[in-house]
Amino acid sequence: TSGGTKIGNAGATYTPTSNTTIYAQWTVNQYPYTVKYLEEGTNKVLATEKAGANTNFGTSITENAINIDGYNKVSPTSQSITIGVEGNVITFYYTKRTDLSYTVNYLEKDTNKVIQEAKQEEEQTYETEIISNNEVIEIKGYKFDSSDKEKIVIGTGENVLNLYYTVDEEQTKEISYSVEYYKDGE
Repeated sequence: TSGGTKIGNAGATYTPTSNTTIYAQWTVNQYPYTVKYLEEGTNKVLATEKAGANTNFGTSITENAINIDGYNKVSPTSQSITIGVEGNVITFYYTKRTDLSYTVNYLEKDTNKVIQEAKQEEEQTYETEIISNNEVIEIKGYKFDSSDKEKIVIGTGENVLNLYYTVDEEQTKEISYSVEYYKDGE
């Protein structure tokens, strides 16, 4: 009708009378957000994405980087975003730890007698492969026989490789000796 006021997008027209109060109801839309955990430089996914709950448009949210075994968090480890219609993504980056170690034990096969001091390697990078055959050394009187595993992959736990040796008969010699007994130097 003429002289009326259009209300909303519905196309309805309302003609107010005197002392009329009009109330408008607005709804705030909600949108989801995502948190990603990636390896720096490769963008390899390190943990399942967090799917944040639907959050009111314009709301500020803060997330903290989670701990991931074998990785260090890259700064910033806390991030905030304001929820918008789209692009609600927080990404945290991580680098592999380089402060890990491994041990190689040199043992006599079947007896597990230590025949050479263990080798300890420091400052190893997470997920590095150590091939057992590359750790074999020469030990006088022995020859390499086997290892307890083909390789180890550096992890955050105990990283141990056992190499087994047997007596090398080709390195043995026949020797003779005599024993003399002395009393008071005579």
